[in-house]
Amino acid sequence: MLNLWKSCVLPYFLLYLRFISDASQVQTLQATRNRSLSTTLHVYGHPTALLADTGIPPLYITQNLQLVQFRFRLHSSPLDTIQNLPWQLWQPLLQVVPLDTLEYRMRTAIGQVNLARRDPASPLPPNETLAKPLNKEKSCKKYLESRCSDQWRKHLGLTLNNSPGRVRAYVHWQLHNKHKCSTYKPAPYFTHQSCPYQLELLRIWT
Repeated sequence: MLNLWKSCVLPYFLLYLRFISDASQVQTLQATRNRSLSTTLHVYGHPTALLADTGIPPLYITQNLQLVQFRFRLHSSPLDTIQNLPWQLWQPLLQVVPLDTLEYRMRTAIGQVNLARRDPASPLPPNETLAKPLNKEKSCKKYLESRCSDQWRKHLGLTLNNSPGRVRAYVHWQLHNKHKCSTYKPAPYFTHQSCPYQLELLRIWT
Protein backbone atom coordinates (compact mmCIF):
# COMPACT_ATOMS: atom_id res chain seq x y z
CA MET A 1 0.00 0.00 0.00
CA LEU A 2 2.80 2.42 0.88
CA ASN A 3 4.67 1.77 -2.38
CA LEU A 4 1.46 2.21 -4.35
CA TRP A 5 0.81 5.57 -2.65
CA LYS A 6 4.38 6.69 -3.35
CA SER A 7 4.03 5.76 -7.02
CA CYS A 8 0.56 7.15 -7.72
CA VAL A 9 -0.10 9.98 -5.26
CA LEU A 10 3.21 11.39 -4.01
CA PRO A 11 4.41 12.66 -7.44
CA TYR A 12 1.46 15.08 -7.61
CA PHE A 13 2.68 16.83 -4.46
CA LEU A 14 6.23 17.12 -5.83
CA LEU A 15 5.48 18.10 -9.42
CA TYR A 16 5.84 21.90 -9.15
CA LEU A 17 7.25 22.09 -5.65
CA ARG A 18 10.46 23.87 -6.63
CA PHE A 19 8.48 26.77 -8.11
CA ILE A 20 6.44 27.51 -4.95
CA SER A 21 8.01 30.47 -3.17
CA ASP A 22 5.35 31.04 -0.49
CA ALA A 23 6.15 29.07 2.69
CA SER A 24 2.48 29.07 3.73
CA GLN A 25 1.54 27.31 0.49
CA VAL A 26 4.18 24.66 1.16
CA GLN A 27 2.77 24.16 4.67
CA THR A 28 -0.76 23.83 3.27
CA LEU A 29 0.47 21.29 0.73
CA GLN A 30 2.28 19.44 3.52
CA ALA A 31 -0.90 19.21 5.59
CA THR A 32 -2.83 17.89 2.59
CA ARG A 33 -0.17 15.29 1.89
CA ASN A 34 -0.16 14.17 5.54
CA ARG A 35 -3.94 13.69 5.43
CA SER A 36 -3.70 11.75 2.19
CA LEU A 37 -1.04 9.42 3.59
CA SER A 38 -2.89 8.96 6.89
CA THR A 39 -6.17 8.22 5.12
CA THR A 40 -4.55 5.73 2.76
CA LEU A 41 -2.80 3.80 5.53
CA HIS A 42 -5.60 4.34 8.10
CA VAL A 43 -2.96 5.59 10.53
CA TYR A 44 -3.88 8.80 12.36
CA GLY A 45 -0.96 9.30 14.72
CA HIS A 46 1.44 12.21 14.89
CA PRO A 47 2.63 13.21 11.38
CA THR A 48 6.27 13.45 12.51
CA ALA A 49 6.30 9.78 13.43
CA LEU A 50 4.34 8.75 10.35
CA LEU A 51 6.67 10.53 7.92
CA ALA A 52 9.79 9.25 9.64
CA ASP A 53 8.58 5.64 9.67
CA THR A 54 7.55 5.70 6.03
CA GLY A 55 10.76 7.43 4.89
CA ILE A 56 8.95 10.40 3.35
CA PRO A 57 10.71 13.69 4.20
CA PRO A 58 8.85 16.94 4.82
CA LEU A 59 8.17 19.04 1.74
CA TYR A 60 10.57 21.83 2.72
CA ILE A 61 13.40 19.26 2.74
CA THR A 62 12.34 17.92 -0.66
CA GLN A 63 12.00 21.45 -2.02
CA ASN A 64 15.59 22.25 -1.08
CA LEU A 65 16.71 19.03 -2.75
CA GLN A 66 14.85 19.89 -5.95
CA LEU A 67 16.26 23.43 -6.05
CA VAL A 68 19.85 22.28 -5.57
CA GLN A 69 19.43 19.52 -8.14
CA PHE A 70 17.98 22.05 -10.61
CA ARG A 71 20.91 24.35 -9.99
CA PHE A 72 23.32 21.49 -10.68
CA ARG A 73 21.49 20.68 -13.92
CA LEU A 74 21.78 24.26 -15.17
CA HIS A 75 25.38 24.69 -14.10
CA SER A 76 26.62 21.38 -15.52
CA SER A 77 24.87 21.71 -18.88
CA PRO A 78 27.11 22.28 -21.94
CA LEU A 79 27.69 25.94 -22.74
CA ASP A 80 25.94 25.73 -26.12
CA THR A 81 22.63 24.40 -24.74
CA ILE A 82 19.42 26.22 -23.87
CA GLN A 83 19.62 24.89 -20.29
CA ASN A 84 22.88 26.70 -19.68
CA LEU A 85 21.63 30.03 -21.06
CA PRO A 86 19.56 31.02 -17.96
CA TRP A 87 22.54 30.15 -15.77
CA GLN A 88 24.80 32.53 -17.70
CA LEU A 89 22.17 35.28 -17.67
CA TRP A 90 21.58 34.99 -13.91
CA GLN A 91 25.18 35.29 -12.76
CA PRO A 92 25.52 39.11 -12.99
CA LEU A 93 22.12 39.56 -11.30
CA LEU A 94 22.41 37.22 -8.32
CA GLN A 95 23.29 40.02 -5.90
CA VAL A 96 20.20 42.11 -6.68
CA VAL A 97 17.43 39.58 -7.41
CA PRO A 98 14.32 39.62 -5.15
CA LEU A 99 14.10 37.11 -2.33
CA ASP A 100 11.20 35.17 -3.86
CA THR A 101 12.86 34.47 -7.21
CA LEU A 102 13.95 31.01 -8.26
CA GLU A 103 17.59 32.12 -8.53
CA TYR A 104 17.77 33.42 -4.97
CA ARG A 105 15.95 30.39 -3.56
CA MET A 106 18.41 28.05 -5.31
CA ARG A 107 21.30 29.83 -3.58
CA THR A 108 19.52 29.67 -0.24
CA ALA A 109 18.72 25.98 -0.67
CA ILE A 110 22.29 24.98 -1.44
CA GLY A 111 23.43 26.90 1.63
CA GLN A 112 21.10 24.77 3.75
CA VAL A 113 21.83 21.42 2.08
CA ASN A 114 25.51 21.67 1.17
CA LEU A 115 27.20 24.94 2.08
CA ALA A 116 30.53 23.85 0.56
CA ARG A 117 28.91 23.71 -2.89
CA ARG A 118 27.57 27.27 -2.81
CA ASP A 119 30.55 28.25 -4.91
CA PRO A 120 30.11 26.51 -8.30
CA ALA A 121 33.90 26.38 -8.68
CA SER A 122 34.34 24.25 -5.53
CA PRO A 123 35.40 20.62 -6.12
CA LEU A 124 32.71 18.00 -6.61
CA PRO A 125 32.28 15.07 -4.21
CA PRO A 126 34.17 11.90 -5.25
CA ASN A 127 31.02 10.02 -6.27
CA GLU A 128 30.13 12.79 -8.75
CA THR A 129 33.69 13.16 -10.02
CA LEU A 130 34.03 9.45 -10.76
CA ALA A 131 30.55 9.05 -12.26
CA LYS A 132 30.02 8.79 -15.99
CA PRO A 133 28.79 12.01 -17.67
CA LEU A 134 25.26 10.66 -18.11
CA ASN A 135 25.13 9.55 -14.46
CA LYS A 136 26.46 12.70 -12.80
CA GLU A 137 23.04 14.13 -12.01
CA LYS A 138 21.88 10.81 -10.54
CA SER A 139 25.04 10.63 -8.42
CA CYS A 140 24.45 14.23 -7.35
CA LYS A 141 20.91 13.38 -6.24
CA LYS A 142 22.10 10.42 -4.15
CA TYR A 143 24.71 12.62 -2.47
CA LEU A 144 22.16 15.37 -1.83
CA GLU A 145 19.71 12.87 -0.34
CA SER A 146 22.34 11.87 2.20
CA ARG A 147 22.84 15.54 3.08
CA CYS A 148 19.07 16.12 3.32
CA SER A 149 18.79 13.02 5.49
CA ASP A 150 21.31 14.53 7.89
CA GLN A 151 19.42 17.84 7.83
CA TRP A 152 16.15 16.06 8.64
CA ARG A 153 17.83 14.24 11.53
CA LYS A 154 18.98 17.56 12.97
CA HIS A 155 15.47 18.98 12.73
CA LEU A 156 14.05 15.86 14.37
CA GLY A 157 16.64 16.28 17.12
CA LEU A 158 15.11 19.65 18.02
CA THR A 159 12.02 17.75 19.16
CA LEU A 160 14.07 16.28 22.01
CA ASN A 161 14.01 19.73 23.64
CA ASN A 162 10.23 19.52 24.02
CA SER A 163 8.47 18.33 27.15
CA PRO A 164 8.33 14.53 27.65
CA GLY A 165 5.66 12.84 25.59
CA ARG A 166 4.89 10.32 22.89
CA VAL A 167 6.51 12.28 20.03
CA ARG A 168 9.68 12.99 21.97
CA ALA A 169 10.02 9.30 22.91
CA TYR A 170 9.47 8.26 19.31
CA VAL A 171 12.04 10.72 17.93
CA HIS A 172 14.59 9.54 20.49
CA TRP A 173 14.06 5.96 19.31
CA GLN A 174 14.20 7.02 15.66
CA LEU A 175 17.50 8.88 16.00
CA HIS A 176 19.16 6.04 17.90
CA ASN A 177 17.92 3.19 15.70
CA LYS A 178 21.06 1.59 14.28
CA HIS A 179 19.07 -0.16 11.56
CA LYS A 180 17.91 3.10 9.98
CA CYS A 181 20.97 4.85 8.58
CA SER A 182 19.00 7.04 6.15
CA THR A 183 15.75 8.80 6.94
CA TYR A 184 14.72 8.27 3.30
CA LYS A 185 14.30 4.54 3.94
CA PRO A 186 11.14 3.14 5.54
CA ALA A 187 11.36 1.58 8.97
CA PRO A 188 12.89 -1.94 8.98
CA TYR A 189 9.64 -3.64 9.94
CA PHE A 190 8.16 -2.61 6.58
CA THR A 191 10.53 -5.04 4.88
CA HIS A 192 11.11 -7.60 7.64
CA GLN A 193 7.50 -8.25 8.61
CA SER A 194 4.76 -9.93 6.61
CA CYS A 195 2.20 -7.64 4.99
CA PRO A 196 -0.73 -8.20 7.39
CA TYR A 197 1.33 -6.93 10.33
CA GLN A 198 3.02 -3.89 8.75
CA LEU A 199 0.18 -1.43 9.27
CA GLU A 200 -0.55 -2.80 12.74
CA LEU A 201 3.01 -2.08 13.81
CA LEU A 202 2.86 1.36 12.20
CA ARG A 203 -0.29 2.17 14.17
CA ILE A 204 1.36 1.08 17.41
CA TRP A 205 4.44 3.21 16.81
CA THR A 206 2.71 6.36 15.63
